[in-house]
Amino acid sequence: EMVMPPPPSIMDVVIEGSFVEAELLTVKYNVLPGKLTRKHPVPTVSFVWKRAHTRFTFGENDKGVEGQTQNNQGRNSEHSPTAANEPVSTTNSYTPVRGDIGSQMVCTCIATDTYGRSSKPQTTLSSVVEPGLPRIQELAVGWFSKQQSQAARPVFQGTPYHNCRFVAVGTYIGGFEGGSQVRWSRRTPQSMLKEEPIVINSQQTNSLDTCIDDVGYILIADYTPIRGDNTVGVKERAESKVLKAEEGVEKETATACAQPMGVKFEVEVVDSKHRGGEVKEKRVLEINKKRVKITKLGMISTTVVTGGYMTPFAVKADRKDGLKVTARLGDGSNAVWYTIIFPTTRQRDVAVLVLRRFASPTGNDYA
Repeated sequence: EMVMPPPPSIMDVVIEGSFVEAELLTVKYNVLPGKLTRKHPVPTVSFVWKRAHTRFTFGENDKGVEGQTQNNQGRNSEHSPTAANEPVSTTNSYTPVRGDIGSQMVCTCIATDTYGRSSKPQTTLSSVVEPGLPRIQELAVGWFSKQQSQAARPVFQGTPYHNCRFVAVGTYIGGFEGGSQVRWSRRTPQSMLKEEPIVINSQQTNSLDTCIDDVGYILIADYTPIRGDNTVGVKERAESKVLKAEEGVEKETATACAQPMGVKFEVEVVDSKHRGGEVKEKRVLEINKKRVKITKLGMISTTVVTGGYMTPFAVKADRKDGLKVTARLGDGSNAVWYTIIFPTTRQRDVAVLVLRRFASPTGNDYA
């Protein structure tokens, strides 16, 4: 006659770990009989994790937790909160998610031996899950065409072009996200880490519409996570690949730079000193390898300004107006800022790239 071991039992069940969103919780226990033999192996243990119905908040400052306002007493009550029907995990460990914040986790353990006998269920109750310090995980910079819907998924592989919308994408942890901030800046591929990047915008939003000025640069997104109660977390940084000019613009730019006599654009120049207020006057913008010149249309062409590419020459594309450029033209102390308006964005982008490449000793796009 076979001698059966005692029926299995499980005891000393506790949940260990930090009771914080995204932090691993593990069940520790003792099971009997605990000796391992060929005839009588140690019983196996099954686990069922559920979220308690009872929800707590964290006082007047809610830490970004949504839920019923209840007194945070009774955590050690003999009557455990009832658990939701849907299990959230069936292993010996569980990582709380945002929906668990403000709740307690219930874990039920049952030991079963090789003879099919089961122990009485043992249930343990965790402390209340708290939000923890806000943070952003797996932060990355993606992009998509400006013509695409806002619901479109950003792209992270391939070549980013200057006429795209870039977004900072990551997984937020730490309660319910409030007014998190993203500062966009840019750097050249050759810049050292100790060099301060050039700040692009001050609006602190998670998306950025780039323009021709960003060609040749790497975009930087500095993401500062902020919870709904204004608790500030740790800043994270992600970078894009080097931006390139859209293929059509690049082809036209290369053709223009190869012209021996340079290129001309019919533009409008804003005269802000006009007595009647700001007016637009038709002009011709001439660009070649040695200089840039603006001339006045008429029976006899009149030079408005001419200058080379030495300092203080500068050119900036307007991010809000796809037709507009501001350029500092003229030599030395005579240099003046001009607002130039092109007929199309394509012409504006080509002109900016041509100016940058002529101004750069190495012919790059970020001179």
